[in-house]
Amino acid sequence: YLITGGLDETGVVLAEQLFRACGARLALLAPEDTPPMSRWGDWLSALDERSEESRRLRRILALERSGCDLLVTAADLAHPGQVRQAIDLALARFGAIHGVVHAAGRAGAGLMQWKTRSQAASVLSPKVPGTRVLVEAMAGQPLDFFVLFGSNASVTGGFGQSDTAAASAVLDVFAETKGAPVQAIDWGFLRWQPVT
Repeated sequence: YLITGGLDETGVVLAEQLFRACGARLALLAPEDTPPMSRWGDWLSALDERSEESRRLRRILALERSGCDLLVTAADLAHPGQVRQAIDLALARFGAIHGVVHAAGRAGAGLMQWKTRSQAASVLSPKVPGTRVLVEAMAGQPLDFFVLFGSNASVTGGFGQSDTAAASAVLDVFAETKGAPVQAIDWGFLRWQPVT
């Protein structure tokens, strides 16, 4: 399975659950500035070991040590060539991709009248053009599912959530027009609890 936002909390939790539930082989799509896993030791040594980023990276490494067949690939979802290259690497490694979870995204915040175009674009980019790029790169793959993670702000709104609501509304419409195997899930605000 391919998970975008693979180094964010949502992506890490999904990776852990998919591996535990069915021994899934996982391709995690990470931000374009992510170093190769072979250099994560240096990366981790530069981080505060109590930071959320450090904890997430250690959880990914723990997954790999547990036997998870795992590929972390860096790509910017706004760049079709990078996404295509990441998917080609995953296909070369695993032979096929059976499902996609598009969980990459950024939270929006702030009143609309004071939000700049670039602030709104940073929230819209992974969800709107990013979805389009991902779909084009996956064309021809017989997927069991293609899940788009959005927010229920598309229906309920929310203080300072205009860009999040817009991005999620686009995902909803996209899934509705595409039909199976594309499905949008509009999550409420999440607070992850550690798995014990």
